[in-house]
Amino acid sequence: MGLWVRCNLAVLLLNIIAIELANVHKCSGECDLFQGSWVRDPSYPLYNSTTCPFIEKEFDCQKNGRPDRDYLQYRWQPTGCSLERYSFRHSIPLFIHRDIKSYLVLIYLCLDFFLAKIGFNLDDAFFGFDGVGFLKKFKGKKIMFVGDSLVRDQWQSLTCLLYNARPNLKYTLMRSGMISTFTIKGYGVTVMLDRNVYLVDIIKESKGRILKLDSIEDGKNWRGMDMLIFNTWHWWGYRGAHQPWDYIQVGDQVMKDMDRTAAFEKALATWGTWVDINIDPSKTRVFFQGISPNHYR
Repeated sequence: MGLWVRCNLAVLLLNIIAIELANVHKCSGECDLFQGSWVRDPSYPLYNSTTCPFIEKEFDCQKNGRPDRDYLQYRWQPTGCSLERYSFRHSIPLFIHRDIKSYLVLIYLCLDFFLAKIGFNLDDAFFGFDGVGFLKKFKGKKIMFVGDSLVRDQWQSLTCLLYNARPNLKYTLMRSGMISTFTIKGYGVTVMLDRNVYLVDIIKESKGRILKLDSIEDGKNWRGMDMLIFNTWHWWGYRGAHQPWDYIQVGDQVMKDMDRTAAFEKALATWGTWVDINIDPSKTRVFFQGISPNHYR
């Protein structure tokens, strides 16, 4: 290799290292993960829906005949930092001497750069989503999604990712009422879904189906979880045949209808009070997600 080539390669590697260090610097402080945009990523999707035997028909767009695949190749990119999946350069043990570690990273970056020219990505080929690492980290833990089709979709995606973590994983999938329970037996990881689209209760009484804005009897199913992911909104605007209740109740007052935004706020206040009373934040992490757009025709 000539001197000119070696020098240019050195400059190139230094530039790559500078970019990598810049990314590390961006992630070293706090980053607002909720500010960003969806970007195309050719390494996506992280799993093939045809390899997931329990995916529900409503969520298998390819099987339902959608002709394109572009929509599968988007990932969330925060504005202030990068959300990187498990990669070689992050898996180098910390106990390795920093000079040796720097040399290994340099080799990795060099290989990654040149292989990328022919469309080969080291991370995506050998690591991608580290499903086994996820299962080890959450061994013996329980995760529950609660809400409408937004969390239902996320539950489907996570369970399919974990099912594809390695070949021949033994799992169980049970459905009881509105609750689905997916368990990876070898790791004791349980991922549950509670389809409660309002978070508060709908009770059938002699008068009809009543949406009770200050009642969360369903909360008994949420206790004992290590992580809870909630969402609600989409169904609050439904009317007519799509509306799954006949009356709204607040305290002792039963109404045929009311301002939907006010009803939503009341329900969220009830949910927030339930979380404050029933959840120990040192044992359970709680997330509340934003609004999902209308996605039915």
